[in-house]
Amino acid sequence: MPRIQNVLIVGGGIGGQAAAIGLRKSGIRVEIVEIKDRWSVYHVGIIAQSNMVRALVTLGVADKCVAAGFPYIGLKFCDADGNVMSESPDIRLAGPGYPAFLGLTRPALHDVLLAAALDTGATVRLGVTVSEISQSASSADVKFTDGSRGEFDFVIGADGVHSSIRTMVSGGNLEPKFTGQGVWRYNVPRPKEMDYGLIYSSAAGPKAGFIPLTPETAYVFRIGSEPGNPRFRHEELADLMRERLLPFGGLIGNSVKKSPIRHWLFTARWRRCP
Repeated sequence: MPRIQNVLIVGGGIGGQAAAIGLRKSGIRVEIVEIKDRWSVYHVGIIAQSNMVRALVTLGVADKCVAAGFPYIGLKFCDADGNVMSESPDIRLAGPGYPAFLGLTRPALHDVLLAAALDTGATVRLGVTVSEISQSASSADVKFTDGSRGEFDFVIGADGVHSSIRTMVSGGNLEPKFTGQGVWRYNVPRPKEMDYGLIYSSAAGPKAGFIPLTPETAYVFRIGSEPGNPRFRHEELADLMRERLLPFGGLIGNSVKKSPIRHWLFTARWRRCP
């Protein structure tokens, strides 16, 4: 295969931006196309454990991410009443200067990665995505939704759970399927004494958690069965969340948002070569 010099990344989320930074650091030209015409990042939290922190160090953005988030000691695994059953060890894979666990809001991570991608020289086009891909032995010819075209050595699909690139490559055989579970979540004020992430388990199956995000905020979630992937009116969410949190004690909050969990099972490599 000829040396890759020109890469298209479809999707400007975490994966797309991180790939762009890494490729630009290797001297490869990168263009990101993002279907949204403006950035609108869902405001939820991310549990960044040591392996992710190590990756952020490799990309050169760890210091800014730590400054934008909240380093914490580890995870405590609790029963439904909040009694600690075990703790996750504080293993600092990124080195002694970086935390084993980092709470971070999704918008904060987006801002750091986007700034780094642009600083390294990646180009970004908003409101555009791929409509067609055809490839030869040495390149991919891409038609975009705005009618423009481009030729690239490599195309990366980083366009989310409903990826159009995955569909183009797999022929629609790798579509995500609802798992039967959903996550309810919300950002709340962080208790001052909270320096651990907390994960709660109930005998009936649902789990909940409380993760610090910044010195001022924390992230509450509840995961459990949601048969039929129901949809609820916005004004119902707070009361429904409170009902779902009734089995849990401790620091669990009382307001959350819900999204379905989907998965797909890879039966073959997700790539296509001439």
